[in-house]
Amino acid sequence: MTDNTIEILDHTADIGLRLRRPTLEALFVDAALAMFHQIIAPAAHFEANAEEQISLQAADLEQLFVAWLSEVNFLFQTRLFVPVAIHLSFIAENEILAHMSGECIKLEKHEIVAEIKGVTFCMLNIQQEKDGWMAQVIFDV
Repeated sequence: MTDNTIEILDHTADIGLRLRRPTLEALFVDAALAMFHQIIAPAAHFEANAEEQISLQAADLEQLFVAWLSEVNFLFQTRLFVPVAIHLSFIAENEILAHMSGECIKLEKHEIVAEIKGVTFCMLNIQQEKDGWMAQVIFDV
């Protein structure tokens, strides 16, 4: 059975994550949610009172993964949008459509503990394993 833990990777001056999920869709969704667990204080509570949609395609799976996380981070940087629920599906091999519900945070209510400047290709690894999928990603902070 697939290990559904999220491992924080030790990386100088950056934040790294490694996670395993049973499906590629779950891997993409949980990577985005895990990214926000690094950005926002852990005790924060969010309501689903705003919606966003993302449609992306890329040359390969790794570029799609980085584009996905970058786009979700862009929504946070520009609108302070934090997803609560994400429904993601693959339209084609390297194309996704995601519908997200969440909240545009208020700085007086939520504490930002880290700023992710970018999603990097450094040490990026996405691979299918016997029981599902694994991804490793480093965020520039």
